[in-house]
Amino acid sequence: MKQRCADNGINFEQCIQFTAVHEFGHVLGLSHEHNRDFSFNSCSLDDPARYNVKGNTSFTDYDPDSIMNYCRQNYYGDKSLSLMDKISVKAYYGRIPTFTDETSKLDIPRVMFQGNPYKATLQLGSDGKFTLISMAPTNNLPENQSSIETTFSNSILTLPLLRYMKNRKVMKLWKGTLRQGSDGKFYRINIDVHPDAKV
Repeated sequence: MKQRCADNGINFEQCIQFTAVHEFGHVLGLSHEHNRDFSFNSCSLDDPARYNVKGNTSFTDYDPDSIMNYCRQNYYGDKSLSLMDKISVKAYYGRIPTFTDETSKLDIPRVMFQGNPYKATLQLGSDGKFTLISMAPTNNLPENQSSIETTFSNSILTLPLLRYMKNRKVMKLWKGTLRQGSDGKFYRINIDVHPDAKV
């Protein structure tokens, strides 16, 4: 390892820090970013097959800045996470709003309403509108926290980060806004790919 660090022009302490963060990414389930089928067009490795450790599901764009990418500029020695690295970890391990394809339910573990935290579940109907099927107060204990704060104010439900799950896998990351209409149902104002999930 010392020789590899020296070959890349960084000191041993920086090399250890970088390697620890990179390998911990694998512990969390992150694959090498350069393994994507299309990424080798812009990423030249001497022996691509040697590094071919496929991951699970790609729910962000190809990330040239990922700490999991061997083709990252200043790969060795830069232990910082990219925006996509951070959002990937939040998506898999954060308690965030989740829309499940099989049930058409939107589960929100913590939404702030009039200064108080609630948990809520909405059901997507065939009319394309969401119906609130449950809402209950929660408390501020750590296990009831969310890594992303959802708010409901002036009939607007703001979802800064929303994951779309199918077959128990995170497929996409969105952000969105819903408006509650006079019929009590929630209409989509906008739901789009989260900006940190795309280049």
